[in-house]
Amino acid sequence: MVLAWACTGLLLAQQNSGQPAGGDAAKEAASTGQPAGGADGGTAEDDHPESYLDFAFAGGWLMVPIGICSLLWLTFLGERLIYLRPSKIVPAGFTRQIDGLEPGKLDAEKVEALCEANPGSAARVIRTAVQHIGETREEIELAVNNTAQREIHLMRRYIRVFAVIAAVAPLLGLLGTVTGMIQAFREVASSGLGSGQALAPGIYKALVTTAGGLVVAIPTLMTHYWMMSRVEGFVHRIDNLVVDFVEKFRGGKPKPARKKKAAKK
Repeated sequence: MVLAWACTGLLLAQQNSGQPAGGDAAKEAASTGQPAGGADGGTAEDDHPESYLDFAFAGGWLMVPIGICSLLWLTFLGERLIYLRPSKIVPAGFTRQIDGLEPGKLDAEKVEALCEANPGSAARVIRTAVQHIGETREEIELAVNNTAQREIHLMRRYIRVFAVIAAVAPLLGLLGTVTGMIQAFREVASSGLGSGQALAPGIYKALVTTAGGLVVAIPTLMTHYWMMSRVEGFVHRIDNLVVDFVEKFRGGKPKPARKKKAAKK
C-alpha cells in the first residue's frame, strides 16, 4: 500500500509538471472559444479521481466493507504469524535434545524438565507420550492422537477466516460494479447517451469496487494456502519426532519373559 501511494504521488507530480501553465490554458481556451478552467470554480476534469484514495472514495459505500475485509486480513495475519512461530511450535533446541536421548530406560523426569523448559505444541505431545509410554501401542497412539488433534486445531484456528475473506471480497466488488452499472445506465436512459462522455465516468467508477475486491482477495487467498502449508509442515515435524521417541523407548523396554520349554525327557 505504501508503494502504491508513492507511485501515485510520482505520477501526479509528472502529470502536473507536464501540464501547461494557467496563462497558456487561458490562451488556448480563448482561441477555441471555450471558457477557461477555473473561472467558474473548475472544469469537469476536476471531478475525475487522480489518486488511489480518490478512486477508493469514487467506489461508493461498498468500499467500506472491502476495506474492513483488508483490515481483518492484516489483523489475523499478524496474529497467526505471532502464534505459528517455529520457536513456539517445534523449537529446534528441544528437537535436538529429544533426538539426542539415548535409547533404553526412559528418564521421565528429565523429559518432563525438557518439556517444561520448551513449552509448545511438540512438548505437549511428547509429554503425553511419556505419560503413556508403559501402555500398549494402541493406547499410546490414541492418547498421542488426541493431544495432537487439539494442537492442530489451535494451529489452524482463524486460518479459515482467510478463505472467507478471499471469497467475500470479490463478491462485494462485483456487487458494487453491478449497482454502479445499473445507476450509470439509468442516467443514460433518462438523459440520453449523447457522445458517451456521461456514461464513461460511471462505468470506470463502478469498476473500482471490483478492483478493490480483487486487491484484497488475491493476497488473502495466498495467505490462506501459505498458512495451511505452514501448519502441515509443523504437523509433519511433530509426527516424526513423536514416532522416533516412542519407537526408541519402547524398543528399549525389557520384553516379557517367554515361557520356558518343557524339559527334555
